[in-house]
Amino acid sequence: MIEYLSTVRLKRPIPGTAIPAGATGVVVMVYHNPDGYEVEFMDDDGDTLQDPKTNAFTFTLYDQDIELLSL
Repeated sequence: MIEYLSTVRLKRPIPGTAIPAGATGVVVMVYHNPDGYEVEFMDDDGDTLQDPKTNAFTFTLYDQDIELLSL
């Protein structure tokens, strides 16, 4: 299980959004039953990505959607 404030990479684009595969993000909440994560993604300058289609800043994702980056 990925922990709160872990840095992750998106494995594939989030359907219905403009957030691309490979985007780097931070886990801002961990859910249980079912296990999931609320993730905030950032650009190369460290600015939060806002999806222009949905205006969302965070996204609910699961283990199959993200991978933990090494510290």
